Formats: sequence, C-alpha cells, structure tokens
Amino acid sequence: IQLFINDLIQARAEGKTMIEESPQGSGGQFESHGSNGVVERGVQEMENRIRRLLLSLEERLGRHIDARERIVAFIPEYAAYLVNRMLKGLDGMVAYERIKGKKPSILGLEFGEKLLYKVRVKTGKLAKIFASWEQGLFVGVRWISIVFLVASIEGIKVVRSVKRIP
Repeated sequence: IQLFINDLIQARAEGKTMIEESPQGSGGQFESHGSNGVVERGVQEMENRIRRLLLSLEERLGRHIDARERIVAFIPEYAAYLVNRMLKGLDGMVAYERIKGKKPSILGLEFGEKLLYKVRVKTGKLAKIFASWEQGLFVGVRWISIVFLVASIEGIKVVRSVKRIP
C-alpha cells in the first residue's frame, strides 16, 4: 500500500496529494478505532446484524449453533443485503436507493425460515403428477440476479421461485 501511495504522489502534480493516516493506538502497532468513526460504525452495524440473524436462527431451531457450521457462512452476505436495503442514511435513503435511484424491494423472508422452493420437473405427458415444490431453508439471496439460496438435503439450491409456509 505504501508503494502505491508513493507512486500516486509522484504521478500527481506537486501539492495535490496530502497523505492522511489514522493515528496509532496505544502500543504503536494497531490503528486507533475511535479515529475511523464512520467505518467503525459500519462495522458495528454489520456485527449487530450478523449477531441478530444468528440468535434468531438459534431460537427458531431451538438449539445452539456452532460458528463452524456451514449455515453460518451464509449469514454475513444476507446481513449485508439487509443493510443495503434497510439502513437509512442521514439523507433518508438506503444504499441501494443511492446507487440505483429507486426504492428497493425487500423480501419478507427470515434467515433460516422453512419454505417451499420450485424444482424443475421433467417434461412429458405425466410431468404434472410429480411434485414441483420441495421444502428447504432460506439462507440468502443473490441480489444481482434476484435468485434465492435455499438449503436442502442435497445441498444449496439456487432457485427463482419460493413460497412461504404459513
């Protein structure tokens, strides 16, 4: 990073670049968290969302979830999805709205919620008699292509249609 900064300073006109660094913490080796205000607040918000999602999942399942379990790996991405679509800034807009210029649509699904997801069925004369919906757990959404990530017995499925189970 230091080499990049030095190259950037040399490439720009004299006096156009001011180097600013966070002050060192006590001991001189770690940066002071207090001086990074907005960034630290964002980190706290993400930690809180992740913690809330994990605790609500544990409550729903009725058991403690170890941090090494596979489902935990999906929580941070879904927490980021929620922050980008729900956390309003000082301007009254959410991050998604600032980027896209329109209000976001928000799923009404909770992380780990049991749901039905549509499966592809083989085509043919008797295709309609086979079940086209199976049960799974909602573990996230890919916001770029708006597809759902569903955990099933066979593994993680990427699906386009889901139904809530009342």
